[in-house]
Amino acid sequence: MSVVSLVADEAISAGNAVYVTPAGKVANAIATSRDTASVAGLALNDASTGALVRVDVDGVFSSFSGLTPGQYLYVSLLTPGALVTFAQLAADLAASTVDAFMTNVGEAVSTTSFSISVEPPQLLANPNSYLLLESSTVSQFDALLLENGSFIDLETASA
Repeated sequence: MSVVSLVADEAISAGNAVYVTPAGKVANAIATSRDTASVAGLALNDASTGALVRVDVDGVFSSFSGLTPGQYLYVSLLTPGALVTFAQLAADLAASTVDAFMTNVGEAVSTTSFSISVEPPQLLANPNSYLLLESSTVSQFDALLLENGSFIDLETASA
């Protein structure tokens, strides 16, 4: 188990997933951006703003309850610091209009123990985000440029 002590940038509860801010402090992780979803580890103690918080970066955290062994947990999109199942992350994504950054924090090894093994955040594009046009006569699109540099020619595209 590797443990580091850092200053809390906000109130943090034991068991919360945390990330390191640009100021070198820790805050509750949330899946709304790559930076805030880049988990450093789990808080081992409660801490108020400005207090020291011990962070377990790669051990087995044994203060949970109700876990399903073998289940992976991810940073929540809606609740800062919380860990959720993939099903819950997908449901939260479907209920919102923002993209999510999926961070696998680790795996439950028993009903109370969680093995921390953080992976880098992966973008989950929200299927509920759309470009809406009020009128087809105002703007005319010939093609759509995709993030990977390819494009869709709208004249030849079929619906």
